[in-house]
Amino acid sequence: MSKYEWNYNIEEAPKGELVKYGSGKFATMKHHPVKIIACSKDGKTVTKTRWIPEDDDIAIGRWEFFGSKEIPIAWLPYPEHPWGADDET
Repeated sequence: MSKYEWNYNIEEAPKGELVKYGSGKFATMKHHPVKIIACSKDGKTVTKTRWIPEDDDIAIGRWEFFGSKEIPIAWLPYPEHPWGADDET
């Protein structure tokens, strides 16, 4: 049995946060994404994804591996490794 249940409200999916790197005039803000598991409307595809925010190169924010106008129909939190290890991608 899974401890997670599908959430059908994609607006509740975590999109990450802006994190400040450096200090003073060299400080920059970088988006730090949060991974989720999402499923597409085709009824077959389940994938790991993250929010890609809009910026100078991307006109509109979107979910990775989904088209710019495609919205996942449901999502789950990305599971943690049983020993607590997790990659930073």
